[in-house]
Amino acid sequence: MKTELLHIFMIDFSKGWGVRPHEHDFYQIWYVLDGKTTYILDGEEITIAQGDLIFIQPGTQHELPLIQNQEILRYVDVKFLIKDEGLQRECRQMPRMVRLDNKYINDSILKCREYWYGQNSYSKELAQLRLEEALLLLVQMQSLEKKSNQVWLPGEKMENLQGVAADIAHYIDNHYAESFDLEALAEALRYNKAYLCKLFKGASGMTINNYLNYIRISRAYDLICYTSYSMSQICAMTGFSSVHYFTRTFKRICGMPPSQIRELQKDSILRDIRLHGRFNYRYYVNPAFPENGPEEKA
Repeated sequence: MKTELLHIFMIDFSKGWGVRPHEHDFYQIWYVLDGKTTYILDGEEITIAQGDLIFIQPGTQHELPLIQNQEILRYVDVKFLIKDEGLQRECRQMPRMVRLDNKYINDSILKCREYWYGQNSYSKELAQLRLEEALLLLVQMQSLEKKSNQVWLPGEKMENLQGVAADIAHYIDNHYAESFDLEALAEALRYNKAYLCKLFKGASGMTINNYLNYIRISRAYDLICYTSYSMSQICAMTGFSSVHYFTRTFKRICGMPPSQIRELQKDSILRDIRLHGRFNYRYYVNPAFPENGPEEKA
């Protein structure tokens, strides 16, 4: 029994609403389903948007400033305890914000909420299982990324690309699965290919071909971990000309063959426990509607 699910709900915030600065002795996840706004964690202001997962450690002060725009912020709020010391150590290394493009973690969080409010037998137990599944997948995802990032992630330069260099990266991001050649890139961007190669290497520290392989392998990595496609299918879906070349490139970049990555992904462990609870939330009050709070969706 690794965790204790305390409460989970989906909530909408609109203009004029927010959450006062506070902290608590349990873990909390905010998973943003829609909208975009500013969030504050221990005094650090961050922007959260659809697909972002905020992981809040016990004792971390956090705040949702009053929403200023007309856009609705919808998120799933999960409150839980971790009873397993090993899992606690892993979660202490969890980044504050994770860009969640993993279908399986997304589904686990949403099914957790669905089961929590279910009236059928063992609904609470199923909710607990889905929480642990989501949490273990998150930890595993971060662990795998940490191992592989030391070998093949491009680094901060890629995050700060601007101008033509950013256009090159954007083009590759959108055309990596196709048969790629520099002539097509040069024609699309209307620059000499030698100029594009030199500019991109200077701005990113990577050659265009290296970045293309990085994008292809990173997409393949997700397909290997989170789908049942065969290696030959993944090879074709990510633009590689042969399985042999794909496997060799994958091992060179990630440090291990794709088959080993897939085996590692199968090691998730689930535990069931029936526990739940309720919490008082601390809201800002919308002066236009002081008698109503944000709308909690069961």
